[in-house]
Amino acid sequence: PTNLAARPGPEGDVARIQREACYSHVVAVLRFLVSGNDSDKENKMSKQQRAASKKELIRAATRSKDKLFLDSFFREMVALDLSSDLLQLDLPVLSSLESYLIKAGGLESAAPGVSLPALGPSQVKHLELLAKLFVSRGKFASAAQVYAAIAERRSESGEKNVKLEDRLKSYEAALLQASAKSEGDNNLVDDLEAKVAIMGFQKRIAENIKPGSVSEAKMSELLRELKNISELFNDYARPAEMWDVCLEIVAFSTQNMESAEVVVSLWDWFLLQGIRLLEDKGAAAVLEEACKRVETLG
Repeated sequence: PTNLAARPGPEGDVARIQREACYSHVVAVLRFLVSGNDSDKENKMSKQQRAASKKELIRAATRSKDKLFLDSFFREMVALDLSSDLLQLDLPVLSSLESYLIKAGGLESAAPGVSLPALGPSQVKHLELLAKLFVSRGKFASAAQVYAAIAERRSESGEKNVKLEDRLKSYEAALLQASAKSEGDNNLVDDLEAKVAIMGFQKRIAENIKPGSVSEAKMSELLRELKNISELFNDYARPAEMWDVCLEIVAFSTQNMESAEVVVSLWDWFLLQGIRLLEDKGAAAVLEEACKRVETLG
């Protein structure tokens, strides 16, 4: 009645441990029903019986008003990959599930406009499930914002490392949800379209840049951190003589630069690069290469 487990400090810690010990019995039954490990030959359950029992257990457990129990039960369901069961919960408990996923994913203490810290696989899993929960409830803009937060989280070594490919996939998932017709937030869509394009440039540069074109420190930053369009152009594509990428960046960019002069210069370098590659093959080969390059970039 005094809800000691909700209090901070040693007294609350002890109370939470005691309550978790009680919850463990329910969690153990769920784990048993999902695992399919049936060592009791006399009381062996069929697959259908397990499924029915699991459904009843989840229904009964999620009627609880004990927030700490619900968090414990949700945590085990996520660990057991019962995402579809979680998304099919009755409406009254979905607000509790949403609160749990926000907290477990690290969004609860996130400051607006600030990237999330490096996240472990479990936290990412919780956030992806939160995004799916928003989608299932028709909250497409909220789902988009969660996917964008996943894309923009910081990267560290080990299991908290974030690959550019994963960032791009999260941005694309965010754009997909933001583009849902039922919401149509044009500003959000425009912002995410730009982020998808910029991350595409970053991934492409990282995959195709020649070794030694930039310093090891710069290369490490490129693989680990989000870069803006100016950094990609000035610090990577241009020094690495990736003239085709430079031209595409200029075409994409809305920055106030002397576009005409820059474009002419980049086209000169791009075509000259092709000439140098095939100058020993004769004029016909050089002309063909130049035509290919023009055709490729239009």
